[in-house]
Amino acid sequence: MRTFLISIACAGLAACSAGDPSALTASLQSDPPGPGHEIGGSVDSVDYDASSGTVTISGWHMFTPETKQQDLKVYADTAVSVASVSRFERPDVVDAVGNEDLKDAGFTLVLKTDPGAPLTELCISMTDKHYGARILHPVSREQVRCASVGQ
Repeated sequence: MRTFLISIACAGLAACSAGDPSALTASLQSDPPGPGHEIGGSVDSVDYDASSGTVTISGWHMFTPETKQQDLKVYADTAVSVASVSRFERPDVVDAVGNEDLKDAGFTLVLKTDPGAPLTELCISMTDKHYGARILHPVSREQVRCASVGQ
């Protein structure tokens, strides 16, 4: 199993200040997370592209800058690798949660799947120094945590 690391590029020394977020990574897990996780963050969309065998997942997490190793733990039944992970600003999360540290909480995650095998189970968890063990809320109300996606 491989973990792919996508670093945030800095345009200049001023952009690389201590307040900038750590690199966001994602790693595939062989099992869903165990008990003890509270809801924290959300999977906003899951899109499967059968022609490329990729699943693109977007949402937001609750990593704060104090957490140096920001790794999304991904349990996905047909995923074979993490193709990429990137972050983006989510001012709506800052407003909803009331914490400016979450301004870079948005993420897009791309997974490669077994050929012809759409993702049917998805669970994303994380551990933050401030917020603790969290699991991202599922993409739809019908979806049970760590269960079927869109079915």
